Amino acid sequence: LDRYRYLLEGVVRCTLNNNPTTKETRLRIHTRQTVSKAIAGLLALGMLAGCAAPEETAEPEAAEETVEEAVEEPEPVEEEPEPEAGEETTEEEPEVEEELEPEVPSELSAGDFSFADVQVTSDFIDDFEVRARVTNNGADKSFVSFTATIFNEGSVVGTALGVVDNFESGATKTVTFISLDDYKDFDEVEFQVDTSF
Repeated sequence: LDRYRYLLEGVVRCTLNNNPTTKETRLRIHTRQTVSKAIAGLLALGMLAGCAAPEETAEPEAAEETVEEAVEEPEPVEEEPEPEAGEETTEEEPEVEEELEPEVPSELSAGDFSFADVQVTSDFIDDFEVRARVTNNGADKSFVSFTATIFNEGSVVGTALGVVDNFESGATKTVTFISLDDYKDFDEVEFQVDTSF
């Protein structure tokens, strides 16, 4: 500002020196007043420029709305306890009912012969087949023929024939009885002597 003041005074002085008048004193006073006003104006502008703060444009922050959503808690699920290390998990298998063959008396008899370890099965063509250990409790026999009758609930479901040659007294032989009847459910077996001599 001092620099501007000196410049303005210099300009005025040069003007007065080039155009001297009788009113030099009055012009100097008037010039100084003009310079003072100009300096004051410059100072005012400088103060306004320095003090003026940039306009703050504060935008109002939008209020955040919090929406609480109702969340239904899932029902707790019961989990099966995991087996401890080293323990084997065993699943219970459904019991399967096995078809058991009916029990045949351990020993049967017919005439002078006894029949033990009697087994009733199906042969290779699905017919009845009977096996038994037969003992001759009587005299020697050259030939003996037997019939095994198979029952189910009192009804005959099959018959099988068996023969023995040279059956000595007191001897025990395994005899296979052959049948032409289809194998089916049964619950009883009986033996009879057909021929003996």
